[in-house]
Amino acid sequence: MRKKTIKIPLYHGEIIIIQTDDLSKIEKEYKTESLHYCDAVVFRNFKPNGYSKYVIAFDSKVDPSIIAHESLHLTGYIFHDMKAYFDIENDEPQCYLLEWIVDECHKFLKLK
Repeated sequence: MRKKTIKIPLYHGEIIIIQTDDLSKIEKEYKTESLHYCDAVVFRNFKPNGYSKYVIAFDSKVDPSIIAHESLHLTGYIFHDMKAYFDIENDEPQCYLLEWIVDECHKFLKLK
């Protein structure tokens, strides 16, 4: 299992990006529901100080569409927790955050 923790700029909190050959390891470590049929997962935890911690985990075979899919879920969690809402009239804030998440995942997963 490979893991990297990154602080989220502007929105606070941190993202933990994980790649593993067996998502059941994620189930055990984070006490999630079954991930048996999943290729990837996103969920959030809160630290005792209220600081947000988000986990985005991928199995060993990941492609750009899965990264995009999970990154949008993560963007939604971050906006929800910040009490910000997706604005279709001005979607630049969520687009920049989504772009940053996708870039960080690509760097970690060494995808081009």
